[in-house]
Amino acid sequence: MIHKLKLAGLIAGILVSGSCLAQTKLKSFSDIELGIETINYSEKLNNLAGYGRLKQDINVYNVTTRNSAYVAINDEFGLYLDGFASLAPSIQTETWSLGEFAAIQQNDFKINHNELAFRISYKYTEKHRIISGFRLSSLSFIRSHFEFVQPGADNFNAQLAADGNAPFVLPNGDISEQYKSNIAISEIQDEFIGLIGYRYEPNELPARGDWTWYTGIEMGIPIYSITQNTTIEGETLNEFFGGYSLIGKLGLRYQLFDNLGLLATFTSYYKYRDVVKEDTGNGNSVSVPEVNFYNNAVTLGLRWSY
Repeated sequence: MIHKLKLAGLIAGILVSGSCLAQTKLKSFSDIELGIETINYSEKLNNLAGYGRLKQDINVYNVTTRNSAYVAINDEFGLYLDGFASLAPSIQTETWSLGEFAAIQQNDFKINHNELAFRISYKYTEKHRIISGFRLSSLSFIRSHFEFVQPGADNFNAQLAADGNAPFVLPNGDISEQYKSNIAISEIQDEFIGLIGYRYEPNELPARGDWTWYTGIEMGIPIYSITQNTTIEGETLNEFFGGYSLIGKLGLRYQLFDNLGLLATFTSYYKYRDVVKEDTGNGNSVSVPEVNFYNNAVTLGLRWSY
């Protein structure tokens, strides 16, 4: 009888222990979202050969996808894998201005922004996480269908002629044919970015029918970047620690079922790139200008927990 009671107690203990493990099972999840992003992209050279600041500023709208996965390692540590990509980039008209001459050139412009991030998460309380890792970033654009904007272009060329300088020409080097050029110029910048951030998620495992929210911020430093521009023949521009980036995120989730929730997320991304310059010898150099980049996105999607 005593042996039977011990056996029954042992079985009961195993069942209770298994029940507790099931209730405290670590949750991992995957998010997939689709939405709209607006990208503001601006370049400037503070002084173009003594004639003033050359600058442009443009907004484009793209469809975007945002994906995220979290793998729980234990109660405190986990791994985030995040990615996003611009889809179906729109084409907008870009205008360049120069000092007192105002607008001198316009062209078509489209841009893509794709990133993949790997981050370790440390949960130091039930609601707060510290995250750290790295991001692989690719930012590329295409400019095409260049033409002069008048009267700024002619006034600038008149001043160049008066100063004994060569004329301002479009990318094909030809100022005939109604001041138009069909040459396309592209640039791509690939970066390896170190990052650190914080995330607040008050309810990680909501009950069915619950509304929950989360927010986070990350700061990134481009440890190494490679820039290629089709106007710079045979040269690749390399840079270490040439800028910074900030990302903020705010999300709302509604739990449809035990393992499936609806997501709505707003993400704001700012990136700054300093002037990148490379010496080519004999006192010559090539460069790409300072860049300010803003990406704001609103996305809707699903979270599957497992």
